[in-house]
Amino acid sequence: MDIEELQTFVAVADAGGVSPAAGRLGVAKSIVSRRLARLEAELGVQLLTRSTRGAAVTEAGAMFRDYAARVCAEVDAAREAILPAGELRGRLRVAAPLSFGPTHFAPVFTPDIARAIDFYARALGLRLSDRSRDAVAFMHGRHGSDHHLVAFASSSARGWHHSSWDVDGIEAVGKGGEQMRKAGYTEGWGTGRHVLGSNYFHYVRDPWGSFAEYSADIDFIATGMTWPTGDHAPEDSLYLWGPEVPDYFFHNSEA
Repeated sequence: MDIEELQTFVAVADAGGVSPAAGRLGVAKSIVSRRLARLEAELGVQLLTRSTRGAAVTEAGAMFRDYAARVCAEVDAAREAILPAGELRGRLRVAAPLSFGPTHFAPVFTPDIARAIDFYARALGLRLSDRSRDAVAFMHGRHGSDHHLVAFASSSARGWHHSSWDVDGIEAVGKGGEQMRKAGYTEGWGTGRHVLGSNYFHYVRDPWGSFAEYSADIDFIATGMTWPTGDHAPEDSLYLWGPEVPDYFFHNSEA
């Protein structure tokens, strides 16, 4: 039983709905729904009744909520107990010479796929989900994550290719792309469906030159799951269906 699933259930039970709980937890509503579904499947009992007005705990859910809240509190207390005495917390500001950034953070925007994978694995603990030769690579988080949070494309210019943002469904994907188009962000690609990740997508060129991906129904890589990382044919890194790929799509243009 995953502690995140318990925390999510308690948040939904206390907030009275998936949407407010997602806001409190700082995650997408689809992630909250997936966690609840896994928890109910594991327990074999319905914990919540859902309606257009929100979510209410069932009789079993009300009983389980109190136990789950205590478990979550105990885990938090255990974490606090093992922290070294006097450990500093909060934001740390460091003064550094101007040369520090280019010297130490050049890999952040490297156009070299292998170098990008290595840097983000070491610096952020991300893991490779899938790649397509040396053309594109997708990386996920180790503590339960969508198929990819970020992706990198081989290019003659610096920059990262795109970040992926989970929304509720294909309608939200399409509406998001259209809203951005009306706001003046006309460059992008979509709507379509990927092979790798299995998600619906719509990409929008963001103000700093990379892309933001509206994504829905993407593969989820649970904590502790060994994902079958593959090196796929180039055509599999694109789409099952969708419009033709724009010429500029695989060119980094980080401002």
